[in-house]
Amino acid sequence: MTLEGIKDIVNRLQPSPQAMLVRVLIVDNDPVIREIWRQMLLTLDVKVVCAGATREAIEEIDEGADILLLDWKLDRTNGSSVLDRWVRTKRGPAIVISGYIEEIDVGELYLRGARNVLAKPIQIATLRAIIMWYRRYVLTENGLQEMRIKTARLERTVLILVLLFASFEGPRAIEWVAKLMM
Repeated sequence: MTLEGIKDIVNRLQPSPQAMLVRVLIVDNDPVIREIWRQMLLTLDVKVVCAGATREAIEEIDEGADILLLDWKLDRTNGSSVLDRWVRTKRGPAIVISGYIEEIDVGELYLRGARNVLAKPIQIATLRAIIMWYRRYVLTENGLQEMRIKTARLERTVLILVLLFASFEGPRAIEWVAKLMM
């Protein structure tokens, strides 16, 4: 095995920068609002996925997301099935936003698992601050622990590769490993 082959293996084992991003799911039936929120969130170093209907939202939840931004009025129903699925899968924070806040039992939404219930129109600065706070929360609670596990696995894998390499290359292995670490 060549030095380039070993470097390629090590690079493939390292977690990608995308793996460190927090994934935010925006669920709103209004495509204009989805796009405005999506553009704003992209500036916060998060990965954004969007859904315009209940079925799409449930599919995206099943794909995995860390933060839910949910418009309560979806399709011809409300977002209850989306919120219920989110909570059942033990995902991160759910933020419910609605233009019909006076028609909603806000207390029930908190009991069902929403972390925030906000009224539309929402100030972009407010939404940005909430997402930034939850992004830090998700990285602290989930991301850092996951990265520690991945780093430990990577270190163990690299050590095994180095030992295998040394067993085949003998004395030249130390020189090659030194080059690899540069």
